[in-house]
Amino acid sequence: MESSGFSKKAADLEAKGDKTLKGTFFGNLMRGKADRADEAKEHFQKAAQCYKLAENTERAIACYQKCIDCEENEADAATHYREMATCVKETDTDKFTQYSLKAIDMFSMSGRTSQAARMAQECGELMESNYD
Repeated sequence: MESSGFSKKAADLEAKGDKTLKGTFFGNLMRGKADRADEAKEHFQKAAQCYKLAENTERAIACYQKCIDCEENEADAATHYREMATCVKETDTDKFTQYSLKAIDMFSMSGRTSQAARMAQECGELMESNYD
């Protein structure tokens, strides 16, 4: 699939996620907000992956931010920050560092210190390579 195909699919998935999150009158009576948020988060994750394949990092980051907004658990939100960081790793070191630090803090607070340490090491190596 060419990048324009991925962009269209991503836009459709993002719209579906927004619609799912908003819900309908009768749908809201039958399903709780948490259920709608989980389903919308899946659409946003798929949309972000398609945007990454289409090399549209700004929209991918926006979709990951929507995933974070849908999360109830801070530990799960850290994964989305890590994905946001990988989107900009090659292009914007400052944003990479910003997203990585958020993920490192969240991983540390949730007891996932090995993941936090790996991210801190990756962040440090990138900063060191850019310093040279």
